[in-house]
Amino acid sequence: MAPANKKMAPANKKKTGPKLNSKNNNAKTRLDWFKVCDDYKNNSFTIKSKIKWLASDWTDPKFTGTESERKSFERYLKQYTAGKLTAVDADTKRAAKPAYPQIEDKLHAYIQLRAKKYTMDKCGLSWMVVQAKALAIAEKMDVDVAKFKASPGWISKFLKRKNLEGIKLHGEAGDMEPAERERIMRDWRNGTFKDAMEWLSEENDDIVWQMERIYNADQTGLFYQKLPNRIYVDKDLKKDFAGAKQMKDKTRITLMVCTSAHGEKVPLSLVGKAKNPRCFDHLDNPPMAYKDQKNAWFDQKITIWWIFQVFIPHHTHHHGRSKAILLLDNCTAHKINMEFLPDWLKIVFLPPNVTNTHQPADMGIIASLKVGYKTSMLIQLLEIFDREGGYEKAARLRQSTKKGCRGLRLGGKATVLDAMHILDEIWKKDARYAKVEGIRRCWRKANILPVAMETLINQEVGSGSGTDSEKVLSNVDCKELCEIMNKLQVKTRATGLNTDTDGYGLQNSFADEKKLTVEEMIIMAESWVDIEDQPMVENACVDDEMELEESEMEVENEPKDDDDDEPETEPPAIDDKQKIPLSQAENMICDLKQSYPEGFEELDKFIRKIRNEKGKRPKEQRTLHSFGFAKKGNSDDMYNL
Repeated sequence: MAPANKKMAPANKKKTGPKLNSKNNNAKTRLDWFKVCDDYKNNSFTIKSKIKWLASDWTDPKFTGTESERKSFERYLKQYTAGKLTAVDADTKRAAKPAYPQIEDKLHAYIQLRAKKYTMDKCGLSWMVVQAKALAIAEKMDVDVAKFKASPGWISKFLKRKNLEGIKLHGEAGDMEPAERERIMRDWRNGTFKDAMEWLSEENDDIVWQMERIYNADQTGLFYQKLPNRIYVDKDLKKDFAGAKQMKDKTRITLMVCTSAHGEKVPLSLVGKAKNPRCFDHLDNPPMAYKDQKNAWFDQKITIWWIFQVFIPHHTHHHGRSKAILLLDNCTAHKINMEFLPDWLKIVFLPPNVTNTHQPADMGIIASLKVGYKTSMLIQLLEIFDREGGYEKAARLRQSTKKGCRGLRLGGKATVLDAMHILDEIWKKDARYAKVEGIRRCWRKANILPVAMETLINQEVGSGSGTDSEKVLSNVDCKELCEIMNKLQVKTRATGLNTDTDGYGLQNSFADEKKLTVEEMIIMAESWVDIEDQPMVENACVDDEMELEESEMEVENEPKDDDDDEPETEPPAIDDKQKIPLSQAENMICDLKQSYPEGFEELDKFIRKIRNEKGKRPKEQRTLHSFGFAKKGNSDDMYNL
């Protein structure tokens, strides 16, 4: 017996819907209706006969020729005729209205920007990062985070609504089994690269000749002003997003580093944000090629500029128009139109997700260059202590120098020109941080060259790796950096230097902190040298770019001395009676020449102008009155000689 309070269904009530566990699925998608409408337009059936024809001739059991299907067909046919039912959207179901559209829009913009950023840093996204970002956006928009969880299900639906294929870790961040990586590289060597080598050998089969014409190029970011501080040591704070924002630096540039398999170095090139940095004002030609880009990133336009303005001129100068192979990774910035390239140049792409183990530039060439730059920057700041007047004199000279030109030699933050001089000096020398032998060892370590070429490298430079395990910073370099940091901290404390004013170049550095232990200095040095490449810091940089785009600020509208934010000190007012004599001005400029050798020629011209001005002035005729004799009637002043 059924419970008394439960209503019994009428015996003659016919049940509707498919039977339980039935495999029959009569649901029709927009794609099904698009095909029906498209086929109908190409035939002369009436609506009713069309439906019956579908039911009898189609193997798809969805269409049975019912009255409901006829009415639905009329509705979809109107959409088809109006162009609202097309092949593009036919394969999609009706999109559900999102509960948090503003969050989705901001998150979508973030992912798009991250995809652009991938062209430079090759650091992808994980579900965890996207979830954290969605929650952060929700918190800023005052959305109740107790209701909005940014669950994996929500993220999956969001990706589908925005037509995003998915989120993975790419490039260096990708996880791949060694066996799988070796299989991919073996196929690449025996396929794509082998074909390129056969094309190259058609012109000359000499191994050395070929190695001089196989190049690899890769770009890297550099915080050229950033100094290490205690944040690099505090492990708990490093895990926090606020810690990541402190570890980054707004003054970022991008370098393109290119070498040949024989150890030849293509001149460095640099991409910055400022269109006309003030430190370039008195230069006819900067030390290296420079190009501005809104975010200081490499994009396809910058890649084309580099190929035609830097790479091709270098190759043709040294090797004429002989054939050359340029190896690049698979980032989107390198996917340019090959039709514009000269017929003697062939670009070959490395397989995706293997660059951290098989790209020569990533085997130590870029890392060594960064270590050399950061070591040289600290040495220049240390040398100011040993000059006459030290940082105090440098601060006075800095205040009388135009904003944007107050670089390392004046105790300020590094300018773009400072970075160029340091990098160019390192790169042009066959010395510690850019040795030809070291470059060739990196090519061998990448394991992409034919066996005959690797054998030649072993014969000429030895079989040693020349690296300190897999560490970015070798023990020798780490020891030197720690010694320099220790000297800087000791001298800063001994002289009582105020890093907010006189020692502005050391502001927000370890010099402001309490005395560091040896262990802390080692951790600091190891974290600092490759801080630009850490995913946590990269994500913090992307957030800054998002804020910049949301505020619609254009780099072109910013002051062109964007790498110099030292606060100005108000100079004392000078009236006509307090003007500096020409002789005193000449002495001051002579002092400035010693501290600012880059501007020697301009300062020398200025001194000559002062001397010419002095020569034009008439010599003063000495009179009795000029010696202090009083006028008639002022007998009291007669003895004031």
